[in-house]
Amino acid sequence: MQKIKLTIKKKTLILTALATFLAIGLFAYFFNSSITIETLFIVPSDDSYTVLSTTTQFSKDGKHFVHDMHGKRLEDSARSHRIIWDGEERRYEGDAELALISMSSNGKSLIYSEGEDENGESKIIFDDKKFNVRSIRDFGFSPNSDHYSYVVFDIDGKTSMVMDEKKTPLPDVFELIFSDDRAHYAYIYSVKGGGERVIYNGVEGDVYDDIDNLLLSRDGKHFAYTAKIHGKGMLVRDGVEGAPFDEVAGATFTADGNHIFYIAKAGSRFGVVKDEEMEGTFPFIGMISVNHDGSLYAYIANNDPFGTDKDILIINGEMMKTRYHNISFLTVSLKGKHYAYQGDQMVVHDNTELGEFNEVSDITLSNDGKHIAFQAVQDGQDDSDATHFVVRDGKIGRTYRGQLYISDIQWSDSGRHLMYMVQGFTLTESDADEQKEGLVIDGVEHPHYDIIRNAHFEEAFLKERVIYNPENDEKILRVENVLSF
Repeated sequence: MQKIKLTIKKKTLILTALATFLAIGLFAYFFNSSITIETLFIVPSDDSYTVLSTTTQFSKDGKHFVHDMHGKRLEDSARSHRIIWDGEERRYEGDAELALISMSSNGKSLIYSEGEDENGESKIIFDDKKFNVRSIRDFGFSPNSDHYSYVVFDIDGKTSMVMDEKKTPLPDVFELIFSDDRAHYAYIYSVKGGGERVIYNGVEGDVYDDIDNLLLSRDGKHFAYTAKIHGKGMLVRDGVEGAPFDEVAGATFTADGNHIFYIAKAGSRFGVVKDEEMEGTFPFIGMISVNHDGSLYAYIANNDPFGTDKDILIINGEMMKTRYHNISFLTVSLKGKHYAYQGDQMVVHDNTELGEFNEVSDITLSNDGKHIAFQAVQDGQDDSDATHFVVRDGKIGRTYRGQLYISDIQWSDSGRHLMYMVQGFTLTESDADEQKEGLVIDGVEHPHYDIIRNAHFEEAFLKERVIYNPENDEKILRVENVLSF
């Protein structure tokens, strides 16, 4: 009996130790400061080759890269390209010049050209398969890398569209666009005898005198364009004509593709049209900002844009009362019903004034619109002694003085984290040429590098992370910061 009790006690102690270890690990994962994971990519050196310029692309997760190095050989000064894909050099058939075209977002597919020969032909290498063409253009992968499409100009003079290896002939004169998922297409072409028409996914539309501003919804299931006939303009949506106006411009689909907005001119006045319903007109209307489903839209209007009249803020068709003469940087949240703008020197988030600043730019709302960040400049007679900073939800963050440049302000999907890049750091005051770039994440300044690319937020298990690919002293890295709550 005593032995059984000791065995049970021993097992209990082991389980307790494991549970404690797991609890400590979970606590560190969720509540500790951010965890940094750094990976070094190896780029093969070549002492017989002088690098003149480089271009680097990274996969979305930052784990794959392709490095295009343009330079010349030392022995004969012949110009050449070297392509390094995940550390492996890609060089084909002698001294043919390589030109990088595109890498898929998952980093597993690559297409590039060996350049033109004396006959004007190019050799295309796509996942190690080779074919000769005059040229290709508009190549792109879908965001999930499942599909691709491009336009090819063949050696025999024919032009075709390729979608996942399916080849479709195209007319000689055309303007073609693909949907984001590379599964839908539309193009404009000239009709013999005069006029133009649109082909959408193989279906022909009507002929008009002139067609312009062709666009597809994000999912590619809807299309629209502006058409002119008999001197009048109209918006054609999914093949259905809208009302005729003197001019039509600025058409945009909502992100879900269910609604379309555009600006129409009737006589000397302009009005916003939502799904063929026109609002009040003004002598001037600015660009329309729309959230993902069209439940919130905003724009700036003015009854006398060349006089002394105040700008008018229009939210969902209603004129808002403001005290500002000039309104700029108007933006709306992707989701929810929040908006922000600068009125004169005051930054306004919904109806809350956040303060006046000499200069403001990059007003950025979180996805749900509940949080705001923007870049501002204060003080100083010129750029050399001005103070730069980012304001987050009304609070001024880290300040930088001098000729620095703040860019790429981003919110994480949850709105809990904020990131931006500061360019222009110097290692020493006497060596201003050694400028560096660094990320600031939630107010914390991270290490400086020569170049930072591909900086973005991603979801992690019950957390969020920042991934970016910096270069330092000719070393290419992948850095991952797992963020705490």
